[in-house]
Amino acid sequence: RPRYFLPAFLVLTSAIAGGLAMQMCEQLMQIGWLDGGMPVWDTDWLINERSWVGQLLHALFGYDANPDRTQALGYSSVLLAMAAACALQAVRYRHAEHE
Repeated sequence: RPRYFLPAFLVLTSAIAGGLAMQMCEQLMQIGWLDGGMPVWDTDWLINERSWVGQLLHALFGYDANPDRTQALGYSSVLLAMAAACALQAVRYRHAEHE
């Protein structure tokens, strides 16, 4: 249905953008530009990174079973920025609709 296309598209692109931010943080930690730390969580028991599902999720959404706080902060800040942009656009759309 066309009604659900835009929200589904926004969720999907937000997850992809968050994954890219997480991978960028990982690359910056590997070259020494960002500090790494202890892992925030461990979901390796749920989805192993070396399994085909883990590899697919890593390629699509930047899945990491043991992200540190820098990676989690990068992912969540991109998701927050995308949500704020969508909310702002929705407010502008409703405001323009009433004029």
